[in-house]
Amino acid sequence: MLADATGGVVKRMSWRPLRYSRRVVGMGGLILEGWPPDIPFGHPKRLPGGRATILLLIKAWDDGFLRFEHASAEAIRVGKKCSKADLPGTPLPEPAPTCYGPFQKKTFGKRRPGTNKKKPKTGPKTPQIVDESKYQFD
Repeated sequence: MLADATGGVVKRMSWRPLRYSRRVVGMGGLILEGWPPDIPFGHPKRLPGGRATILLLIKAWDDGFLRFEHASAEAIRVGKKCSKADLPGTPLPEPAPTCYGPFQKKTFGKRRPGTNKKKPKTGPKTPQIVDESKYQFD
């Protein structure tokens, strides 16, 4: 559907604010109208509310309330400066990076279990101090 509306320029919907603004609005020249104000804009699998939210969006799409419309030149120009200006709703909060999140590994920077064993050195052993008096240099 999106590929047909943009003439094949944009083939997939972008749900992140910057990508939506650049690809769908900037390159494709379309803007999503009719997004419900109480639902944050983001990928459907990450939306809060589960199945009820998805069914509400599907019903809005089928009824024609949620639709793509041609973006004005002003909307494209503003979207290049501020990607969140083109969004149909408030964006979903970005997830915290895994290194800072609540599920951070406590072994970060440590060796894995079972790898603490040192391998024996099987090479030749040399004396640490060489006595120079045994050798004569001309």
